[in-house]
Amino acid sequence: MTTDQKVGGSNPFGRTSTPSSAVKSESGCFPFPGVNSQGLAVREWDNRLVRDITKDTQLCISLSARPTSIGTRFHNHLYEALGLDFVYKAFTTTDITAAIAGVRGLGIRGCGVSMPWKEEVIALVDEMTPSASAIGSVNTIVNDEGRLVAYNTDVIALQAAEQFALYTGVRPSPEQVAEASRLSRA
Repeated sequence: MTTDQKVGGSNPFGRTSTPSSAVKSESGCFPFPGVNSQGLAVREWDNRLVRDITKDTQLCISLSARPTSIGTRFHNHLYEALGLDFVYKAFTTTDITAAIAGVRGLGIRGCGVSMPWKEEVIALVDEMTPSASAIGSVNTIVNDEGRLVAYNTDVIALQAAEQFALYTGVRPSPEQVAEASRLSRA
């Protein structure tokens, strides 16, 4: 079989349609991926592009009481747009201590943290950055070779907004600032 013949029938993902851009290898076993504009390998199954995930792909996760697909789609879109070999997946847990131990032990590169664990994870990280310490709340954990560093990106965004206001003269109302501060802990 040549590399310019289309793959038909079932595929590694259990779907039974014919991908429009994948081709069989010489052995007829696995389709070769195409390459997107950022140089990342992709396959098309059921008219959806599927990135190649390899041993070198970095995993980032979110831990949420009620995970949704919105953040997952957003992060994965940005990773692809920026040409990063990362993949993002949302999870829920009943044991935040074990979940954070898994982040460290499995080498998961990053972790978004939502309620109800934004304060509970403080005791589980190695370092609190000023953004997380400022309000006693964590929404991002970065695994730096086994060392877990906690951030609060909402505080960082508020600081950036303050700098923008100083530069432009456009200032949020006190109510808007109070609401943004409240939401950074939520």
